[in-house]
Amino acid sequence: MNQHQLHQQLQQQLLQQQQQQLQYQQQQHNMQQQQQLLQQQQLKMNIQQQQQQQQQQQQQQQQQQQQQQQQQQLQQQQSPKKTIIQKYNEDLDDMVIKTYTTRLVLTWIYNNPTPPILSPLPKLKVIPNSSSSKQFSNKTLHTSTHTFQDIESYVKEVFDLWDTVLSFFYSQHIKRSKAYYQNVKQSPQNVESDHTVKLTLKSILIGSIYYSDIFFRKSSVLKPKSNFTILDIVISR
Repeated sequence: MNQHQLHQQLQQQLLQQQQQQLQYQQQQHNMQQQQQLLQQQQLKMNIQQQQQQQQQQQQQQQQQQQQQQQQQQLQQQQSPKKTIIQKYNEDLDDMVIKTYTTRLVLTWIYNNPTPPILSPLPKLKVIPNSSSSKQFSNKTLHTSTHTFQDIESYVKEVFDLWDTVLSFFYSQHIKRSKAYYQNVKQSPQNVESDHTVKLTLKSILIGSIYYSDIFFRKSSVLKPKSNFTILDIVISR
């Protein structure tokens, strides 16, 4: 092989190396372009998500404002006569629930061969300014030694205790819910008005009375000789 042929071979090898380098550089360039495209797409998606979240927050705020405006308009439109009638109906509902519950508990006590124990009522230290009286906080009542009026007063105190505890824990739930949404800078999807909160509390109270009645009936049938207190029945729900 002469020198001319060697020189040609070397040139071919150099050309091949240069072509390979160019191909590699082209591949690297293509990969960089793809990465840039992916980054741009990701940025667009992030921006779109942020815009959607902002729009949702704005819509929720607008809905809240509309609800508040509607409530204010309703309150303004409501005449004093309607307000008095509404308050009367609410008070009447509360009285009916309390009277029904009192009669129900008295039925549990007097129409059962093994009535529940009328244990002392606890002091609610967790609830400030509690209106529960001290009359029944240190004594146990018996149908044989106490009058019907005493036991009826005791039962009314039980109902007030029942209602107070439910109201306390539900109001705490509402406060925690509002605090959570403030921390995450979002508005709650379902904003409850004061009227809605009252209705919800009333529903919870009626539900607890219903399930307590079921608990008492089952306990009376399945365990007629077992000792359980009125408070056991109340807290069963």
